[in-house]
Amino acid sequence: MNPLPALCHPQVLWAAWLRVDGWYRTGNMAPQPELARWRLHPEKELRNLRSELEDATWRPSRWRQVPYPKKGACLRHYVMPTVRDQVAFMAYMVLLAPVLDRGFQHFSFGNRWYRPMFWDRRLSSPHWVHLPYPLLTSRIYRPYAQSYGLFRRVAHWTVAAMTDTPISARDYSGLVQQPKDYPDILPPWAKPDWWSRSTERRACWIALDLQLAYPSVCLVDLRECLMKLVARNDSDPPSGVVSGYPDQVLRVLDDPDGRSALAENLMDNLMRIDFDAGSIRPEDWGPFHARPQLPPAKDNGIPTGLAISGILLNVVLDRTDDQLLHFLTSTKDRQGAVVRFADDVYLLSSTYDGLFELTEVFWQALSQDNSASLATPVSQANLYLNLTKVRPDAVRSTIRRFLESQKWKKCDEDGCDELMPPSDTDKEYVTLSGWWRDSKASDRTVALQAGLGRATITSSDLGPFMTALVERLSEIGTDTLADRFGPDATSRLERLHELARFDIEDEQVRTDTRRAFAVNRLVQAWLPSSGASDAIREIRRSVEHVLQLTPWKHALWRAVVRAAARRPLGDRSKGERSTDDKEAAAWLKVQLRRIARAEKGREEPESWARMWPEECDDVDHGLGSDWKEAYLSFHRTAFWYALSQTLIGLWWHIDRGSQPAYAGPLPDWWTTRAVPEGGHERMIGFLGAVDDWAGVLYPDALEQSIVPWWELDQMCAAVLASFSRSATVRGLRSCKRPKGVLSVPSSLGRSKNPRIVKILEANDRLLPQHNKKKPLLRTSDLAHVGLAGRDRDVGKLLFPQSGKPLLKAPASRHVVMACIYLDCEDYLKTDVLSPLVDRMARPAKILAPDPLALSEYHRVRRIVMGRPRR
Repeated sequence: MNPLPALCHPQVLWAAWLRVDGWYRTGNMAPQPELARWRLHPEKELRNLRSELEDATWRPSRWRQVPYPKKGACLRHYVMPTVRDQVAFMAYMVLLAPVLDRGFQHFSFGNRWYRPMFWDRRLSSPHWVHLPYPLLTSRIYRPYAQSYGLFRRVAHWTVAAMTDTPISARDYSGLVQQPKDYPDILPPWAKPDWWSRSTERRACWIALDLQLAYPSVCLVDLRECLMKLVARNDSDPPSGVVSGYPDQVLRVLDDPDGRSALAENLMDNLMRIDFDAGSIRPEDWGPFHARPQLPPAKDNGIPTGLAISGILLNVVLDRTDDQLLHFLTSTKDRQGAVVRFADDVYLLSSTYDGLFELTEVFWQALSQDNSASLATPVSQANLYLNLTKVRPDAVRSTIRRFLESQKWKKCDEDGCDELMPPSDTDKEYVTLSGWWRDSKASDRTVALQAGLGRATITSSDLGPFMTALVERLSEIGTDTLADRFGPDATSRLERLHELARFDIEDEQVRTDTRRAFAVNRLVQAWLPSSGASDAIREIRRSVEHVLQLTPWKHALWRAVVRAAARRPLGDRSKGERSTDDKEAAAWLKVQLRRIARAEKGREEPESWARMWPEECDDVDHGLGSDWKEAYLSFHRTAFWYALSQTLIGLWWHIDRGSQPAYAGPLPDWWTTRAVPEGGHERMIGFLGAVDDWAGVLYPDALEQSIVPWWELDQMCAAVLASFSRSATVRGLRSCKRPKGVLSVPSSLGRSKNPRIVKILEANDRLLPQHNKKKPLLRTSDLAHVGLAGRDRDVGKLLFPQSGKPLLKAPASRHVVMACIYLDCEDYLKTDVLSPLVDRMARPAKILAPDPLALSEYHRVRRIVMGRPRR
């Protein structure tokens, strides 16, 4: 069956665009101004993409890599695909993901395709029930809080079943979830029956992590795994687990040949992807002792930065899951368990003999070598374990002793504790479980056995498998009326500060995740009515503390910018407001000095270029510190991105508050609780003083040097967001046309931002002025306008009552749809809109050649029908 009609179906493409747009709105950086063009008129872009898909002429463009920070003072292998390519790949997954996801094992939790759940009270025993996979949604994967929370709970329930420990029905936060709440979606080892034959009421465990999992995947293996999953002969056809899919599409999904053809087509395009690393050195992509072969090696790598990469990793790891499940269920006496969240894996067994055997089986399944030992230095699948991240410490020490016995040697670099495999790959290695049995029998591992005994989980203490912290985060994450105004408001702030600042020893939630969760809640929390200024200072101290402790968390810059924007609510005198601004500016500049560009030897005392916060910076393996500038460049990029998004949020707040049809800004917007009502425009002026921040980030000696494209893009976005759309229109009319890259009209910077002007001019991102004011062109200009601050006065400017419109061909469909997006609908004349509605008078006739016109029709009809008849 030909799958192209399903892939090119307008509803499928629209569903793909909704997901990609939602993915960008969650904080993923996008190529600009391309995303702005898509948001102006997505139907036009989808028509162009549909034409290429139908003609089989679409090919992924060359994707540029960006220096995405990674823990361990190195860069993550990260790319920034075009929006067009993101939507095209997403269209494949809109069709295939429901088929793939329902084939994954119940012990796999991370990056599962979005499927709603609801608490079904109609049943005699109420529990959570899955709804069908929806076609139209902005979500790609199930929410992190839901999927990670269930991952942790299943691990807890498994250990409780192993140790015969009752599961408490409530804790200090109230009722907690129970296994009976998920009767159909739990693995068998989360229930006591699985462990009924075990004589040991204890849990031996190991936590494993894959090293550089995404870029290590062999695409040949991915193809094999994908074809196996889509060809599974299920008695229940895919059409029974989806909702909203057109019949034409369902016929393709229910046909095994149609699914296989889609999967082959997807893999062909994945293998066509090419990367452009630019000036970044190959050795900077990953830790020094990384063992996998990374792209651009042939046929390697799921691109990190592609929105569907998460489910693709699950596809290739499903083969490992299947082999583990077969091992655990093949005989009655193999009492073990596995729980996986993306590339983080828990293995459990009642004995250490069983645990080490299960670990070897996992490695053999992962490496695709049934004869491999954990000491085997080569993986046939190019997937490797990160042996430095093995937990608990006692198990890591045992594995380290085993590897040393197999001639693995410690790295020669002072301060480096990693073990290096021997160069002889043909050597036969003993198994970990065999070595353990022999060593245990000869009493050569007395100290190791004592450590393992202490790490063993018993009914008296479930230790790292308790879910108390997960429940606590869920409870603190709520935002009820009592949390806002009641007596719990102050205590909630105190608990968030504790989570951010204290060194809480736990295995339940990663430390950096816990800290980031806390500060992101702090910067948008409701503050007590008295002592708000002191509370804001404490919030900034917590944000600063977390930023310094987790320098790889570039997304924290959103919390930094929002903390700088917080002001006490209520009336304050002009002098007090001025003091608030000075204090916030001084604090923000201290944070920016950490990531500022600087000539060697002239760094500020706070600069991370002078002293890297991570301990591993003590070991550089002779690589020097060139990687730092790329790392810090992305931090500056993240700051500019956070600044632009914060400014856009403030503009939206002002716009909504000025519309009489609305009740005002929503109470859950952070802008409502961060700035006193009426002070948002002043806050735009404060944060929008981009030259002040550029003065810290780019000292005088460096302001005219070359800045990387990723940094320039977000800098331009921040400058545009600091101005209204009306000011941007005036600036663009007096400038030469944008060249396809994000640029700034020179008139927006000359008087207010002289330093920014020098930077942009030196990097060819400043649009020079011309003498004659011209009308705006269709796409590139309007995309720049869409990135500026929301401003309904732009309609008066683009469509003056007297004189010609400032747009080229304003009656064209593209301009009409773009202007609706820009909130100019009140200024679009009815005689311009009516033809678009009239052309839809016979929908069946119009939809046959162009079904995407339906969404345009609905938007235009809404406007026309809302106007009085004349």
